[in-house]
Amino acid sequence: MSEFFYVVKIAVATVVFIIIMQTQWGNKPLEGHLVTWIRTSSMIEPVRDFSERGAVIVRKTYRNVTAFIDSKLKSNARSSNRKSIFNLKRDASVEDAKDLETDESQAGL
Repeated sequence: MSEFFYVVKIAVATVVFIIIMQTQWGNKPLEGHLVTWIRTSSMIEPVRDFSERGAVIVRKTYRNVTAFIDSKLKSNARSSNRKSIFNLKRDASVEDAKDLETDESQAGL
């Protein structure tokens, strides 16, 4: 039941936040003033540079990991025979029993 009240509380807080952001202040809503302040802020450039560098690091790491995995898979596929992966052999006792059955059936004819 506490989860339900949490969801209701968050939903009410969201609606209140949206209403506050749409309140007119001067000739623009408060949201417009906030967007203008963010765009002209001196802090936005370092944040943008940091996020761009982070995206480059993630992209290069992803590319290197996928290339490493691909090279390992290709080298394993080249070095091993695919038929050897599913190498199924019958037990010798089954083969002996089959041979014995065949010999008995031929002798009975």
